[in-house]
Amino acid sequence: MSGPAFRFPDRVAQPSDVTLVDKLDLLERNFRGWIAAEIPWRSPIVSVMDCGYPVSVCFCATRSSETAVEAGLETAAAFRGRGFASRVTAAWACAIRASERIPLYSTSWSNTATLAVARKLGLEQYATDWSLVANLGA
Repeated sequence: MSGPAFRFPDRVAQPSDVTLVDKLDLLERNFRGWIAAEIPWRSPIVSVMDCGYPVSVCFCATRSSETAVEAGLETAAAFRGRGFASRVTAAWACAIRASERIPLYSTSWSNTATLAVARKLGLEQYATDWSLVANLGA
């Protein structure tokens, strides 16, 4: 698998209609599989809310260090195509910069929705990620 790795432009507009999420019970309605223990290291978890629950979230992915953090992004299926993903991603990047870390974003070449978010935010490709998957059971 491979895909582009992006950096955020120097200026990212901060959306005002987003919420920080820090409780598992809020995420469980639309995003199954989270556990309470991961919320601190995935934070900030930035969301767009609908009826009091997150419908689109951007959070710290597993790739992170003291200097840089990669975005994780998910939007509930019923809420896709409304521009929520770019709003939460922009707000997440602003929060990461406020913590004096570098926000990063990557995806696969086949993930057209995520590539559209990168285009909408004006992200700049700086590299291509490659990963090899071994089939040890064959």
